[in-house]
Amino acid sequence: MLGVGASGVTGCDAPPGPTTRWAQLVANVRPFESDIPVPTGFRIIEAASEDYRQGGRRLFLRHRYVGAAPKITVRTFYRDQMPLARWTPLRDFTLRGRYTMQFQKQDEFCTLVIDDLEDSSLGTVVVDVCIAPGLNEQADLKRLP
Repeated sequence: MLGVGASGVTGCDAPPGPTTRWAQLVANVRPFESDIPVPTGFRIIEAASEDYRQGGRRLFLRHRYVGAAPKITVRTFYRDQMPLARWTPLRDFTLRGRYTMQFQKQDEFCTLVIDDLEDSSLGTVVVDVCIAPGLNEQADLKRLP
């Protein structure tokens, strides 16, 4: 019993727990949109998603993805991955357990919201992605969700 207690105190023989399981999310190699990283294992909810292109240009995008990971881990994923997709971070804040991140790429603005899935006790999170082009003034940024 002393040996088990000592092992538990030092953590040397501790089994992998939630901390090690979610150490880092990996980007899906074939996301729905090439410049919007999505963690592997997350899936798009088509009934809650929409996008519009005209003449090869994205005019609007609103996608919802769900997956199983702690919100803080998902936020870290997007902090790391969005700049790799050439998005410049603008704002990043938390309000009542909901993480909101805003990015810019050329004339497009992207808002990511990471929150718990309603009625979920299994650690399932929802990621809402909204992209709108042509907003180039700070006043316009304030109107984004």
